[in-house]
Amino acid sequence: MAAPETSAADVLSQSEVEAILASIQTGVDPTAKVVTTSSSSSGGGIGEALTTSGEGHHVQPFDFRSPVFLTPAQMRRLRIKHEEFIRNLGATLSVFLRMEFLLQMSRLETTTYRQLVESMTMPSYLTLFRMKPLTGIGVLDISPRLGLTVIDRMLGGPGHSVKVEREFTDMEQTVLENFIKVIIKEYTESWLRFQKLEWEKVGNENTVRFLNLADEDATMLYLEIEARFGDCVASMRFVFSYIMIESLVEQLMREITDDRSYEEEVRQKLPEDMNSPTYNISIPVSAHWRGFSLSLADLSELSPGDVLMLDPHKTRSAEVDLGLLPKFMADVNQLPGVTGVPGTPVAVTLRTKIE
Repeated sequence: MAAPETSAADVLSQSEVEAILASIQTGVDPTAKVVTTSSSSSGGGIGEALTTSGEGHHVQPFDFRSPVFLTPAQMRRLRIKHEEFIRNLGATLSVFLRMEFLLQMSRLETTTYRQLVESMTMPSYLTLFRMKPLTGIGVLDISPRLGLTVIDRMLGGPGHSVKVEREFTDMEQTVLENFIKVIIKEYTESWLRFQKLEWEKVGNENTVRFLNLADEDATMLYLEIEARFGDCVASMRFVFSYIMIESLVEQLMREITDDRSYEEEVRQKLPEDMNSPTYNISIPVSAHWRGFSLSLADLSELSPGDVLMLDPHKTRSAEVDLGLLPKFMADVNQLPGVTGVPGTPVAVTLRTKIE
């Protein structure tokens, strides 16, 4: 059977397309369902989808050169994780330099390696390092102005910023190495809850243009931190290949899933009637008796083998705690037939309720 021919009425003419675009700007509801346009003048492969609904139109740009590699939930969790790292790093560097060192996150995003190379400024001081057992090389970029200010402080100066942007001398690089070690160590230890990492320095460079860390279209995680030290305001940057930290991101998201599973498990244990006194939740119960007081002088003279005399009246009464909350006073009873045997279990009989 022959395929039905497409009628001329099913094809939109140029004038009809222009009328639809004009109606979007004026707010008139057009009859078209979806119209897709592409911008050839920009040469970037950026398209816009014009979709219609019952209430109107929505124009959403999409950059095919920079696709979103991480979900919004992953980016939000990564942002929280790195903000925690930045707070700890600021406190550590303030103690290390004996001067207030303020840090604030400027950017955290995914980008391609090509765009990253184009955006990096010169001159720079790049430290290349590995985080074993992860594969790949990370980069820490420190602004020369910030580096010179830190060096001035580490050599006993007041920590006033240097206005010139220049490369470091060999001696200045040696001094700055201790500062860089603190930063990288703090970052690796920030992932200790998920995986133990050991960092190793690979080398130093002055520009990222001559590095071959990844393919041009490889996805990179870019973290920019604004540092305020004395009168100096400059930036530090971390750059990682996403493949390098992919396993850490998976563990980070799995932690959230485990927390939600635990909350759901606890929620399922609750009875439908929240006023019911019989919740199916495990609560630790402990019984102990009040001991006696002993001075620190007498306590320091104790040695293995000494005998402490206990008041028998106090050992016959115990306090029963539910969790950490005292709830009952009880009588301590020896089980029949095992009296006097060391380590034998005892029973408690609840006597009064503690209000």
